[in-house]
Amino acid sequence: MSSDEEWYYAFCFVDEPDEDLVEFLEEVDNGKALDVACGLGRNSFYLASLGYDVIGIDMSEIAIDIMNEKAKRENSKVKGVVCDIQEYSFSEKFDIIVLSYIFHYFFYQIEQIGILNKFIENTKEGGLLFIKVPYSNERIGSLSLREGLLKNALKESNNKWEIIHEEVRFSGEEKKWGKYIFLAKKLEQK
Repeated sequence: MSSDEEWYYAFCFVDEPDEDLVEFLEEVDNGKALDVACGLGRNSFYLASLGYDVIGIDMSEIAIDIMNEKAKRENSKVKGVVCDIQEYSFSEKFDIIVLSYIFHYFFYQIEQIGILNKFIENTKEGGLLFIKVPYSNERIGSLSLREGLLKNALKESNNKWEIIHEEVRFSGEEKKWGKYIFLAKKLEQK
């Protein structure tokens, strides 16, 4: 098994929600959540446990089938949709959009900006945008997010945003690989 495959299985086929997402969220009375590139739905089911109605999108038909079967078994407010994130057609705005481990698949900034703008526009006022990407001092695609791409996209949108949290956490002492975590809140327009 290659290191890429090991990484994929380690992060995509776990039941526990993303620990960084858990750190920032609280229970809600109700709300709409979008979990992008949701895999088997580890974050989707966590969001549902907090009170959100959740749509999880992923390109893997197998993963979405497994997620929808689990949602039906558990009578959960999770609905999986097979879809390429670049082609997702929004029919509503969301209180939280989770983009965990997707941007590093898009090497070019123009692709990252296009995707970001879709999610920026479809976050409700008062809503949250949670982004997490693997971070490397050596990989240009993940560096572009760290080097202001997110902040610039938020500034250039017609909306006002508050950056709640932004950091790079390295794993290991060599400080070569880590994760970039970003959370922003869309402010209400007055």
